[in-house]
Amino acid sequence: YSFCTLLDTPTLRGLLTRNAAEMRKHRASSWVAIVLGVMCIATAGVNFFVRRRGPPAGVSIVERKVWDESAVMVNIEASWCVGAGVESLECLSGCRNEFLLYGEGLGHVEVSPPYKVVKQNHSMATVRNTKHRKPCRDLTDDEKYYKTHHREGFEPVKIKLTPLPGATESEASYCIAHLGDWGNATKPASRIAAALARTATAPTNRLWAVISAGDNFYTRGVKSVDDPQFLNTFERQYGVGALRFVPWYPVLGNHDVKQRGSGKAQVAYSNKSWRWDMPGAWYFKEQTLPNGVVVCMGFIDTNNEKGLERKQLKELSGGYHEGCAVRILTGHNPVYSGGAVHGATTGKSTWKAKTARLQAILIPFIKTHHIHMYLSGDDHSLQILNDPPSGASYYVSGASGGTYRFHPARDINNTVWHSTPRQFGWMRHCINATHVTTYVHGAQEVLYTYIREF
Repeated sequence: YSFCTLLDTPTLRGLLTRNAAEMRKHRASSWVAIVLGVMCIATAGVNFFVRRRGPPAGVSIVERKVWDESAVMVNIEASWCVGAGVESLECLSGCRNEFLLYGEGLGHVEVSPPYKVVKQNHSMATVRNTKHRKPCRDLTDDEKYYKTHHREGFEPVKIKLTPLPGATESEASYCIAHLGDWGNATKPASRIAAALARTATAPTNRLWAVISAGDNFYTRGVKSVDDPQFLNTFERQYGVGALRFVPWYPVLGNHDVKQRGSGKAQVAYSNKSWRWDMPGAWYFKEQTLPNGVVVCMGFIDTNNEKGLERKQLKELSGGYHEGCAVRILTGHNPVYSGGAVHGATTGKSTWKAKTARLQAILIPFIKTHHIHMYLSGDDHSLQILNDPPSGASYYVSGASGGTYRFHPARDINNTVWHSTPRQFGWMRHCINATHVTTYVHGAQEVLYTYIREF
């Protein structure tokens, strides 16, 4: 079929439509052209029906939003297939001569020839085709990052799994990554993306979502859904390894609304990339984790203070019902901070006043709806603060590498911990049936651990 597409079509048409005299004169080449033409038509027809037939039984090409504990995921270039809770599955391979298999407690992995497991640990295996290499066809950037799948040239591989025994669902923890002010392709941001990808394949504390606390794209947001920043800053930088299977829940920061239409473009991008799950400038999410914990999450636009008070909080209030075990609220601006810019007592005058106004708007809502955790960014530092009167803990994660400008933090009455100046990092909140454990990560190491019971 590939050879047929390379034929010179005008030449072939000319040979097929020559007059009788020319046909007699070039009889041999004419017959060759006719035979090749028939072969091409037949091959194209077979290829069409094979493509329509779909993947083999047991294979689902998916857009996976949450990893189940038993899910097995195979990433092949721009294709993914999943078998959840099964001992064996078939996958499509051939674009690359090796691929990665992800799963919790993989145990013993067997693959059919000519494939071979060349490297494996508790959560990831590298499988290689030892017979031959099939080069990937050239893919455009759009195809690599937005195309669901392509099956041309793939050959099947059968995978048999013997899972390792692990923790029971009630004991297991599921983690939310929390990072803000990350929206640039800098070296620190790349290091944080690599560290985040490593936690996505951890044997325990499975990463099931990423909360982006705003300033997603420096310095003036994006122009449209086709803005190259989506590809360069988000898809490429934070689309590595197992992060390809983890959804993001973003809010808008002040840099995200500096040009007209940027906020709407970020909302609209949810229709282009399933990982970017942002149905509006403010919205609500409820997740029942595999360990049975119900997590209720509200996301607000703190750029719009009038709308926040009059509309957003009223619409979100109904989501926090009695069945919510963990209640989270996320906005870009902090409510409490000891930062040098946004702290209500330590910050600069303009931003200090905004923080005080947000306290007046949000703290009554947090008390009324018994919010356990308020997540934010904006101050370029890492902080954990408690406010016993409101009953909530406040987490500032705004040093995720989008800018080299830091806002050093200092202790205030509410401070539990804060980072040192010029410390990049992010947070990971791991939820089980009784408490949330927060790990504050640097690029390479855990800086601090905090447990919040609920």
